[in-house]
Amino acid sequence: MKLNIQLFGLDQYISNSDGEEVYLRKANQIQGFFEERGLAENCKQIHVPKKVMLELISNIKAVLSQHDLADELLPATPGFFYGSYEYDDWYFEQLEEVLPELEALIKPNAKYYYYCWY
Repeated sequence: MKLNIQLFGLDQYISNSDGEEVYLRKANQIQGFFEERGLAENCKQIHVPKKVMLELISNIKAVLSQHDLADELLPATPGFFYGSYEYDDWYFEQLEEVLPELEALIKPNAKYYYYCWY
């Protein structure tokens, strides 16, 4: 008899029309960013305007250079299985890791999409 254990949580994908994709797990600050703009719906791929992608990148850079901006620009967002709500090392490490991946998604004529599952 096998024991099947599933771990639930917030899974997120940001992709472009060139087929490139960034995977995030429990990055609730990014979920909140898209929710505030009406661009997040569970299990639906939502088109994200390029200017919103550039705003996200700009906000991440600002928060990484000045941590006290986190609550204003990318606040921790509560939700079902969204992970930690602390502004701790993990919060900032997530942003450091995702920043170059998001920057690499930006292409001259690409379209962008956000998908979340929780």
